[in-house]
Amino acid sequence: MCQYNSSRPNELLWNFMPKVGPFHIMIHGGDQIYSDLPFDFIWQLPLLKGFWKGGDTTKTSWLFTDPLREQLDDFFFNMYRKHWSQPGVANILATCPSIMMWDDHDIFDGYGSYSDNLQACPTFKGIFRIARKYFRYFQLGCNEKELPVCTMPNQDVFSQVYYLNGIAIASIDMRSERKRKVILSDKTWAAFSKYLGSLKSVKVDHFFLLSGVPVMYNNFAGIEQLVGGIGKLKTMEIEDDLIDHWGHDKHSKEREKLLDILYDFCTTRKVRCTILSGDVHVGGVGVIEKKGIKSNLGVINNLISSAIGSLPPSSTAVTMLDIHARMRTNAGKDIVGGLHEFVSSKTKSHSHFGHRNFMKLERMDDGSISVCWYLEKPNKGEKGVKMYTMDIKPLKEGKGNMLDVDYK
Repeated sequence: MCQYNSSRPNELLWNFMPKVGPFHIMIHGGDQIYSDLPFDFIWQLPLLKGFWKGGDTTKTSWLFTDPLREQLDDFFFNMYRKHWSQPGVANILATCPSIMMWDDHDIFDGYGSYSDNLQACPTFKGIFRIARKYFRYFQLGCNEKELPVCTMPNQDVFSQVYYLNGIAIASIDMRSERKRKVILSDKTWAAFSKYLGSLKSVKVDHFFLLSGVPVMYNNFAGIEQLVGGIGKLKTMEIEDDLIDHWGHDKHSKEREKLLDILYDFCTTRKVRCTILSGDVHVGGVGVIEKKGIKSNLGVINNLISSAIGSLPPSSTAVTMLDIHARMRTNAGKDIVGGLHEFVSSKTKSHSHFGHRNFMKLERMDDGSISVCWYLEKPNKGEKGVKMYTMDIKPLKEGKGNMLDVDYK
């Protein structure tokens, strides 16, 4: 979702959304709140001020006291109350069932991608416990002693699974167990594989995996080298944002494992798979193809929609991302991927939608999935909301290709 990261929340798309409904369900992929806004900054709480000014010893020995716990209780409760009581947001949340999975900003920026010492320190663990409590209350709708009935069996975190009239959805908790070199625990990987195996007892027309952070996006290796060489940027924890990505060297093997599991399921069950993601504050389509599969089951599209309320990147930043997106990625044995390049005119193309956006999915009678991004053009109001549409084709035998879709 990427709801807000500015002092002036923008509700234009929230107010516009009912006009293109009704919706059966709304999927929120993370960052439903921001605990680290300039005007609502968790690290400016009285008992957390100065935490980042000291060295590692200062941080790891910072006391997590009862008064700090009380401050955090008030902070997270009021964050949800403040953001979710905005009229446009409140209307959608009150009228449309939701699937919600958290990401780092629902805790604090980069949680899970810091050093092991920091992740294990009392302050990090204490903040996580409080954020987790309010995530359960507000996003999952349950107390601290229960879990929703949709919780995926045989795991210790908040992964959820749904089956909706031939559509299977897995919303995997990729934040609770995250470490600098780990996204999911062995137990969660085993539970996910077992869940996919259990789907053999039902008819599945299309499988959706919710991964807040895109599985296939820009390869940031060059950017990380730049950041690592600039001390000032490094102290701003930009490295931790880069380490969050599946394509980072620390997670590339885990991404390969994920894709192997998905392709095994797709080819065994003859079911198309699509990944849904957000996080990066732009829209786009990551494309993954496994060579040697003689059907479009070899193509997994990673649909990206972000953000609905947060500020989009500058046009210069989007242009740089587009240039960088021309690189292709080896994501495993016989698996390649990259960002799809949309042709906007005879002379221009782009790989990112650099505007606030949300995405609508609709299953059509022929089994295809209609995809529509609604893009906000600045300073033009609702009349400036533009659409970009495509269809993901149903299963089709024959040679696959790098983007198995049709454009409208």
